[in-house]
Amino acid sequence: DEGLNYWGGAYNDEGHAVVQTYDGGYAVAGTQYSSGTQYDLSLVTFNSSLVEQSSKVMDFAILTNDSLPNYASDIQQTPDGGYISVGSTFNGTDYDALVIKFNTSLDTVWTTSIGTEGSDDFGNSIGIMSSGNYIVCGTSYDATNHDHDITVWGLTSTGTSTSPPIYAETNNGLHDYGNYAEQTSDGGIIIIGTQGDDISLIKLISDGDGTYSADTGFSTDGFLTTGTANNDEGVYVQQLYDGNYIII
Repeated sequence: DEGLNYWGGAYNDEGHAVVQTYDGGYAVAGTQYSSGTQYDLSLVTFNSSLVEQSSKVMDFAILTNDSLPNYASDIQQTPDGGYISVGSTFNGTDYDALVIKFNTSLDTVWTTSIGTEGSDDFGNSIGIMSSGNYIVCGTSYDATNHDHDITVWGLTSTGTSTSPPIYAETNNGLHDYGNYAEQTSDGGIIIIGTQGDDISLIKLISDGDGTYSADTGFSTDGFLTTGTANNDEGVYVQQLYDGNYIII
């Protein structure tokens, strides 16, 4: 091992995502159980030797008060040297996907919640598009059909939601979870998650006007499910240099 570090408070601390920073260090996003009753979003940066440089704990819910839980699921460093994180926040009624833009000093630049009233919405990954906008992959609970659906939302570089979602899965009677999405070399989007007991892979193509549709060339209808006779989960996908994909 080249380095090892532990950090946290008097309660449970969880690291959910790490990204290497432009200076060779690292940034970690996660959750800190900072009191006897509350989860808070946590962001910590380190240098290349894993010595802690700065940290931020956010104990607030953007729609109500500061006594409700907030979680961070993913983080990316932005071209300006700051950071963009995604997770979820409880607004007092249901969960919303939570996106926060930080500057290099970990001060908040803007905060956005994404979700449908009466539905639980969770942000699991965030990606930076070539346009400078963002894509959030996550899961929405359909209160009408009582199942979970894979959803991808779009955000402008200033945090404005480009509603409706870029991709919203239609009801198929299964519990489906969106775990990760990234832009592909052709300007489209690749999405990975879970459909029922199988791995779900979805390829979208750009229609050239800021909208997307299923890529009919990816499989018979732009969708691929794969797995075994057991429970399988799609966690992460990355496009390779030859244009193919590798998944976990």
